[in-house]
Amino acid sequence: MGRSGRLNVLEGNNALNLAATRGLRSYLNPFLTLTADYRDVTLTGGMTPSANSWTAMEGSYGNCFMDRLEHRKQFKFNGGYIYHGGDHTLTLFRIAYLGYG
Repeated sequence: MGRSGRLNVLEGNNALNLAATRGLRSYLNPFLTLTADYRDVTLTGGMTPSANSWTAMEGSYGNCFMDRLEHRKQFKFNGGYIYHGGDHTLTLFRIAYLGYG
């Protein structure tokens, strides 16, 4: 660890190699974050469009700490929606990933 790049091939691509259980929620505080160093730049943002849904995105561009310039681009889109029906709750989680190298 210790490097600030988001697309660091030395640490692995979290979009492909990370399996984690996270708490699902129906609300996401609005945010917009820009992270950059001399090799990579990442923009993340998220918001809650309705009371029972949220959406978030991440876009990254850089060469991933590789010796040769390989300008990769990756985009991630996530969202959640909660349906309430009587005593039941159904939570849908959407994931989309697009990457170029």
